[in-house]
Amino acid sequence: MNYLQLKNDIYFLCRTSSAVYLTADVLRNVNNAYHNTTRLIWESQDGWQFDDAKYGSLPTITFNLSANVQYRSINAISTVARNIHRIEVKDNSGDWHLVKPMDASDISVALPEYHSEAGLPVQYDLRGDYIEFYPIPSSTYCTLSAGCKMYVSRDVIEFPASAGTAKSASFAT
Repeated sequence: MNYLQLKNDIYFLCRTSSAVYLTADVLRNVNNAYHNTTRLIWESQDGWQFDDAKYGSLPTITFNLSANVQYRSINAISTVARNIHRIEVKDNSGDWHLVKPMDASDISVALPEYHSEAGLPVQYDLRGDYIEFYPIPSSTYCTLSAGCKMYVSRDVIEFPASAGTAKSASFAT
């Protein structure tokens, strides 16, 4: 079902028209319902990860690392990532290595002492909008340019405001 069909069904079911239920309000409510529906899909999925088919690409984001920089802003990497499933780092030989998630609260030493030498990251912690790598990435061990991959769940692409759109939802309706 595409947006035009949804909008027409809303007007029919509510026994109203665009003169009473403004098109901008319908669009906002449809997009809110779209986000809520995909949230429910993400919460109930098991094994098969939902992604909006309108992206036309795999939900993998490749980004640069910076030598001796431990933190990366997730929003600076991607504004559509909603959940991180896996992170991998490329070494200087071109081989990819899994970076395992951890929680800083589980570390029994002071964080500046934990993996204090720069190297190939083996763990990461998600703190607010940041990914924190342990150890800190080093150009001696890591490929910095396009040297990190993040496998994510992405937010849906909302229905656009243009009235002539025939875009469909990315799940069966």
